[in-house]
Amino acid sequence: FMMESIPQFTMYRENSEACMHVVEMYCEDKYGVPEVNPGCFVYNSSSTRLRFGCRDEDCFGVGRNFGAGLFSEKPADGLYHSCDAFVGDDDGTLEGRPFASQDMLPTINDFTWLVENMNGLHDVCYRQECNNAHYSFFDFSPIYMFCETFFAVVFTLEVFLRAFVSRNIIKFLFDPMNLLDIASVAPFYIEVLISFSQDKATDFRISGADSAGIMLLKILKVTRVFKMTRHFSGTLVLSDTFKRSLNKLYIPFFMLTLITT
Repeated sequence: FMMESIPQFTMYRENSEACMHVVEMYCEDKYGVPEVNPGCFVYNSSSTRLRFGCRDEDCFGVGRNFGAGLFSEKPADGLYHSCDAFVGDDDGTLEGRPFASQDMLPTINDFTWLVENMNGLHDVCYRQECNNAHYSFFDFSPIYMFCETFFAVVFTLEVFLRAFVSRNIIKFLFDPMNLLDIASVAPFYIEVLISFSQDKATDFRISGADSAGIMLLKILKVTRVFKMTRHFSGTLVLSDTFKRSLNKLYIPFFMLTLITT
């Protein structure tokens, strides 16, 4: 989980799958004037919207479309949609710009996330996922997929085996520690089902393009830490100490909350 959230271990640039996800979410509700967001449309087309996760001529990363170089070679003449190619941004013009600038997008406020597509409110050209200058030590994406699958399968087998040998399955299911074990593997299967239903490749990386629900789902993987700690005696001592001193910590926690808010 920690490695998935570190940008230096993820490949970010215009012709990356991370950027494709950002652009897909951004263009989701961009049905307005194509001249403002030409990157959401096929190159030199004002009617054909860009498709994602495919390799046809009207797809992201193919030919002269935005993300050129992901699924095909970049055009040698350098003519394709790219944030690196736009000019005149300082004087307010949009010559060559594939997406609307930030001042043309709706204003973000504290309640915007409740009703708006947050990914559609940020200038794509300044999103980290689409930054060609981003430096990555190594792209761990294939390793993420292997690790997520491996641990999910191992933890699932463990839960099923313990449930199989339990004398009371109802008591087993409602035991807090067992519920924690189930919560540690559930996000994996939910993510796979969501990707399958949307006909998309499963992406386990932590991304700013994820919706609030998907982000919360991925954060639930942190419960795996609690699952592992039960096997170490030191953590049992810490938890017991916390329980014994909890009553005396109410006032310090209350004061800390007041100060930080």
